[in-house]
Amino acid sequence: APVFDVITVNATITPPIAQYIVQNIETSTKGGAQGIIILLDTPGGLDLAMRDIAKGILNASLPVIVFVYPSGARAASAGVIITVASHIAAMAPGTNIGAAHPVSIGIGGAMDKTMVKKVENDAAAYVRGIARQKGRNEDWVERAVRRSESITAEDALKNKVIDLVATDVRDLLEKIDNRTVSLASGKVKV
Repeated sequence: APVFDVITVNATITPPIAQYIVQNIETSTKGGAQGIIILLDTPGGLDLAMRDIAKGILNASLPVIVFVYPSGARAASAGVIITVASHIAAMAPGTNIGAAHPVSIGIGGAMDKTMVKKVENDAAAYVRGIARQKGRNEDWVERAVRRSESITAEDALKNKVIDLVATDVRDLLEKIDNRTVSLASGKVKV
């Protein structure tokens, strides 16, 4: 039977979390796994760490499935982009995705209006480009960035932000069986 590695990310997206995810994608690839499932529950995090994760997923040579799980979990802020970048995006009932408007954190105070607009425009273009590549709802992901819009798992499915809703990992595996996904290297069956 195909083997899917499963990792859990229940944390803010930081450089160590990015390294953890990217290293696990590489380990799963080298170990011959059919794919890797990331169980995601995050309030968001740092832009550069999120981009490292997105690049790792987009360039992975095996399917990366992001599953917002368990019920009560969320893929907020940077979690939106990580989910949208996945080869298969799934959510459990009772989860939500959204609120991806960039914010300034740390020392140095608030950004000026020009910088705020630049960061927002950059984030919107970034997530739109990824959504287009993955065949996901570009307009909604842009609204998540520009207006901090959030939606439930069921609304995310209806709006083509994600591919499926699953109750648990077993249900997820049944629903993705024989699904074709596009990797950087070409199409593969899961």
